[in-house]
Amino acid sequence: MQGQMDRGVTMAQAQSKNAAVPAKQVLLVVDDRMENLEAMQALLEDGEWLLRCASSGEEALRCLLEEDVGLVLLDVQMPHMDGFEVARLMRGNPRTRFIPIIFISAIAQTEDAVLQGYATGAVDFMLKPFDPKVLRHKIHSLLDHERNRSELQQLTQQLDSARAFNASVLDNAAEGIMVVGEDGLVRFANPAMAQMLRCSVAELQGSALLSHLRSPEVDCEWHSSKFYRNWQQGKTYRVHEASLRTGDGDSVPVTLSCSPLPKLQRAMVVLALDMSVVRSLHTQLESLAVTDPLTGLLNRRGFHKALE
Repeated sequence: MQGQMDRGVTMAQAQSKNAAVPAKQVLLVVDDRMENLEAMQALLEDGEWLLRCASSGEEALRCLLEEDVGLVLLDVQMPHMDGFEVARLMRGNPRTRFIPIIFISAIAQTEDAVLQGYATGAVDFMLKPFDPKVLRHKIHSLLDHERNRSELQQLTQQLDSARAFNASVLDNAAEGIMVVGEDGLVRFANPAMAQMLRCSVAELQGSALLSHLRSPEVDCEWHSSKFYRNWQQGKTYRVHEASLRTGDGDSVPVTLSCSPLPKLQRAMVVLALDMSVVRSLHTQLESLAVTDPLTGLLNRRGFHKALE
């Protein structure tokens, strides 16, 4: 069980390495005037990024769908599809929704146009002519921000994947599993545990661990139990012959193993292995050892044992 959960975390770590963000990010420059694109290319092609140029909104959208773009420098006034429309379409696509945009305009925009630009997702407005040093500084900052956002998003996806994997392992495990807090109350129980005790998972959550025990330690307080004392000492506590009380008042023989979780969680994990089949086979073997399988009468060994 622990090995399977460890493999889930290891799998997420491997995915993290394989899905690392490329060292060089893509910077997309969009402008309908070729002389402007050539000037921007001369200014930015020696940067720590991969430069891509698009001469229309349609071409920019194709590039955005084909490559992982880290930042868009977007001209406001373009024929057929202006910069505001490109930004609006970008924000409507999950793939391009969070890519930062810097609007670049040759003429001063009205306050309404500037507000419209920010409403469509722009992080900045720059007027031509602009200071190349200021532009490069902004590009560096925004690409770093986008890299951090992408890495965080990938980490979140990998953690969600590992969490789903571990939850699947717990839900499909044959052993009964409970997480018990330092107060002795059940925080988590898997379906196998609920099936073993003939109740629902919801009924187990919040109940006291000792209330489900027939043996051992049914009469002691939680803080004086061996479960709690071993947890305090950071030790694993095992009970090879224990009995749990089921929801309908019956009992089930089990083997229990209680191990402390990391200190910050202030809890322990309790594994219960149903020994009903093993006990039944043991009883049958004991019976066969002293009786005749055909008649059911005591055999020679059984006779001598009874005689003694």
